Amino acid sequence: MTLSPDLTALKAEAAARTCASWADERGWKLRRAGAELVGPCPVCGGDDRFAIHTAKNVWQCRKCGVGGDVIFLVRHTENCGFIEACEKLAGRAASSPVDPERAARLRKQAERDAARREVDEQRRRAEAQRDAEAKWELGRPCGDLVAAYFRARGLAGAELEIDRRVLREHPGLYYWAGRGVRHTGPVMLARVDDPDGEFSGLHATFLAESLVAVQGRTTGMGRAGGLPAEVGTGSAVRQPDHQKTSRKGKAIIADAAGNVVESKITRGSVRAGAIRLKTPPRATRLVIGEGIETTLSVMMAEKRADTAYWAAANLGNLAGRAARDSSGTLHRAEPDLSDTNCFTCPEWVTELVLLGDGDSERGFTRDALTRGAKRALRLRGHGAGPEKVGTGFSVRDRDHQKLRPLNVRLAWAGDGVDFNDLKMANPDSAEAASCAS
Repeated sequence: MTLSPDLTALKAEAAARTCASWADERGWKLRRAGAELVGPCPVCGGDDRFAIHTAKNVWQCRKCGVGGDVIFLVRHTENCGFIEACEKLAGRAASSPVDPERAARLRKQAERDAARREVDEQRRRAEAQRDAEAKWELGRPCGDLVAAYFRARGLAGAELEIDRRVLREHPGLYYWAGRGVRHTGPVMLARVDDPDGEFSGLHATFLAESLVAVQGRTTGMGRAGGLPAEVGTGSAVRQPDHQKTSRKGKAIIADAAGNVVESKITRGSVRAGAIRLKTPPRATRLVIGEGIETTLSVMMAEKRADTAYWAAANLGNLAGRAARDSSGTLHRAEPDLSDTNCFTCPEWVTELVLLGDGDSERGFTRDALTRGAKRALRLRGHGAGPEKVGTGFSVRDRDHQKLRPLNVRLAWAGDGVDFNDLKMANPDSAEAASCAS
């Protein structure tokens, strides 16, 4: 869509605004969480499904499955078209005369703001990376703590099957995500590796206190015993009774207002990376799911020597960004191939299995996994339509100059359950494996 000079000027004025300033103008109740402002979605509600990344000046709602710049934020939340959204942001009608001096002033201010945000983002990323590495170094090799957690998830012995460099444990780290949360407790740490196999981030699962002995200070078990509390945290914070209740071995953690928060949090960069739970040296097949427990449930059921088992940490990383057409309409099942900040299928993979949990919103999850499947195929050189997802294709291997097939499949656990539910219901059953095969 080609814009007239007047509309181009209006769009520039609108784009000079920030998502955060619009949220403040509208009185949305968002709270600071690192580089983001999080809270209920203005459209669909919830608690923390909506986020504005203040450094990048973009937003996203996990439930609505949409996100973008400030103009699309107004379009989505005000249910209006492109021109009306620009008018609301610019504070003038599209038909009003363009003030060249004002337009130039706003353009320069927008450029300064963008440069400042980029500097702030680089500083934040470097700080988060250092902190993730420091927390990882505090952990020790998997011992009785992780083993007890896996038993609680129906995954007895999984800690013996995974690559030992991937997971660690600590009996008493503080909960670092979000304000108003005072929690120190046992945690399973997983390293996130970038596409080159280098450490890029940390994934932490806070575990139920019942998995360890609590005697004044949180203490360790087995090989983890005697680990010091993280520097600066002191003794473990006493938790309300409801916070010691476990959900499948995970801690239930609440903020000062009593709102339950996520027991799984990250630090550093997760996007474009993966938790490489097991990667046999001659693997040609890759099974990847959103969570560690989902992927391990399939791994323990299959135990295939030709298969690597990875976790993407979140659905957005697994699927990548959705594409928009020239009118700005979002196509949730179509990948935006310009998005390089998400999981990319390695070239050694000839069969890719994407695991879908049935306990999340099915339509949203199916669109995301379909998008991820198409992305993998197209980056191998194929334009796969919806009907071709799950079909084998031959694509040229750049290194060996020969045709290499890529088969992509979507595997579903079933309505209302995930793969770990299947494993926990019957630990000896091969049902999880049959769903993925």
